[in-house]
Amino acid sequence: MKKVIGAVVAGTLVAGMASADIAVKLNSRLRPSLYKMTETYANKGAKETKLWDFSNADHKDTLTFVGSGDNCGVEVAVSLQNLKSELGSTKTGSQESEDDNSATSDKEIKMDGKYFGWMSWNALKLTIGRFDSRYIDYYGKTAVEEGLLDNDLVKFGVNPEFKQKTFLYDFNNISTFAGNKQNALIVDYTIDADSAKILLKGGLVASRYKDDTENFYKGDDKSLQGAGYVAEVDVALQPANLQFIVKLPTQHQMGFGAYADVKAVENLGLAFGFTYGQQSEYDTYTSATDKTTKGKWSAWAFDARAFYKVSDPLAVGVSAKYSNYKPDGVDAETALELIGSVQYVASDLLTAQLDAGLYYEDLDDNDKKNVAENFVGLRPAVKINASKQAAVTAALECRFAINGGDADGTTATKTSISIPVIARVKL
Repeated sequence: MKKVIGAVVAGTLVAGMASADIAVKLNSRLRPSLYKMTETYANKGAKETKLWDFSNADHKDTLTFVGSGDNCGVEVAVSLQNLKSELGSTKTGSQESEDDNSATSDKEIKMDGKYFGWMSWNALKLTIGRFDSRYIDYYGKTAVEEGLLDNDLVKFGVNPEFKQKTFLYDFNNISTFAGNKQNALIVDYTIDADSAKILLKGGLVASRYKDDTENFYKGDDKSLQGAGYVAEVDVALQPANLQFIVKLPTQHQMGFGAYADVKAVENLGLAFGFTYGQQSEYDTYTSATDKTTKGKWSAWAFDARAFYKVSDPLAVGVSAKYSNYKPDGVDAETALELIGSVQYVASDLLTAQLDAGLYYEDLDDNDKKNVAENFVGLRPAVKINASKQAAVTAALECRFAINGGDADGTTATKTSISIPVIARVKL
């Protein structure tokens, strides 16, 4: 009987796959450093160097399954990431906090933070699972691997570096809080008007919205809620797209944002955004996706982007972000980042790129306990293509501190220089 049932199930699965469009994608990336030098303000300025750093090579292989049928679809991504080598863990300190959706320390085999399904009824669509959903392009474009425009600072929202990632980071991504993919249920409805197309979105995203456990131990009733609210209105016009979004991750947190993508001039893309949010009461159960202080605070940010394709081989990109973070009862902290990129595709074989960034993580330098957080970044890089699916990028990454005057004896980075090599294959 079991064999009969098994045969029926297998036949049903095969028939279902035959009626759907199925695609399998593989994205493999390995990033060792050939050379790295770090100079801090400690140890009388002694420098630490490392050659052929393969034991700490960052790598990630992602296998993605995509299937779609009539008015429905599904996508699942599985990663093999940062396995331990014989010399120890491949993770460095900076990598531990980056894109860590796993509770394990080794980050060996895990879901890539993306697995979701969708279904539609004409203009109405339901998406449920873990996924990204951004309407406005923030122009994080780079012709080589891991350019300076391809990082967290370019995503819309409050600077994720100077006060860690709050729910205001990557804010125009409606299906996440603080950039971490959580279970979400999003419903959207499209309205076709004569002069514009309007997209209405709303739903729930996993979060500790309400948790009265502390009062429960005191004898009060306990009330829990495991998801926060999100809503969005998108408007497609000519020549601009507009996005308005509201997020309420917890009962004490609220944020809103307005963003625009303008393409009024041929080959020129412009994007602007404003983000504001606050935590209105002392929060004893701050969400796991929100690592900021538990006290009252407010924050806002202004973003501007430009990307211009000068000619077929030459393109220029610029990014600017200003952030303001104001905890209750203390002075505000401000940050400013300016990033520029020149990208040149010399041939099908060779691409060159020069990136430079000015990073003021403490613009007024009023926090003397955190030194050398203002710095200049420089990154020339060359990409050599084996094919459209495979390439290797070699770069020279440099960082030079600006506000190091009070840093004597600290482990803050004064200067760092590294030569990473990133090999990527996409099939």
